[in-house]
Amino acid sequence: MTIVAIAFFALLLAGLVLVIYGTAVKNKWGVNLDGSLCPRCRAAMPAIRGPEVNGAVVVGGSTCHNCGCEVDKWGREVSK
Repeated sequence: MTIVAIAFFALLLAGLVLVIYGTAVKNKWGVNLDGSLCPRCRAAMPAIRGPEVNGAVVVGGSTCHNCGCEVDKWGREVSK
C-alpha cells in the first residue's frame, strides 16, 4: 500500500470513530435515527427535518410546527 492509501484509510477510520462517538454522546457529529419530541409541547417532530434557520441545516435541527420551538437533531431546545 502506498502512503496516500494508508492516509486515506486513516482519515476514513477517524471519521467513523467521530460519528460513532458523536452518536453515543449525542453531539453534532452523531447521527440520530430515532424520532424526537418537541421539548415544549411534546409534539412529534417530523422525520424529515425542515429547518427554518440556516444554522440548523448544518447541525440537523428542526422547528416545531406546533409551537415554533427550534430544536437540535436530538430533540433538545436550541437557544436563539
